[in-house]
Amino acid sequence: FPLLAAVAARSVRSFNAQDLSNTAWAFATAGEYSSELLDAIGDEACGRVCEFNRQHVAMLVWAFTTLRHCHESLFRIVGEAASVDRKSWHSAKLLAYALASLPRLCLELGSRVVTLRVASEILEAFHDRVARGASEADDAHTVHD
Repeated sequence: FPLLAAVAARSVRSFNAQDLSNTAWAFATAGEYSSELLDAIGDEACGRVCEFNRQHVAMLVWAFTTLRHCHESLFRIVGEAASVDRKSWHSAKLLAYALASLPRLCLELGSRVVTLRVASEILEAFHDRVARGASEADDAHTVHD
C-alpha cells in the first residue's frame, strides 16, 4: 500500500472526481492510511468540487473521517456541496457515519448550518425508507450513531 499511495499521490491531477473518491474510499476500506495521499486527494478535490456528485462527496467525506484525516479546506468546501441523495440510502449512511465522526476531528461539514442541514436530510431519508417498508436492521443504528 505505501508504494501504491505514493504513486497515486503523484497522479491525482489526472484523476476524475470518481477516481479521487474511489481511491480515498479504497484506502479507508482497507484501513490503510497515507497522509501524503489524502492531502493530495483533498487538495485536488477542493479545486474541483463542482465535478463531484452526491455519491462522490459522501464517499470522500466518509473516507477522510474513517481514516481520521483532518483536511479543513476539504471539509469546508466539500461540505457546502454535501447533500443526501434520497434515492441512495448507501450515500446517506456514509454521510451519517461521517457526521458522527466529525467531532473527533474538531470539524464541521462546511459550517454548523450545513452540518445540521445534512443531518436533517439523513433523518428525512431514514423516515422515507421506514415509511416505504424498506428499512433494514442496521438502519436505526446508522441514524442513532
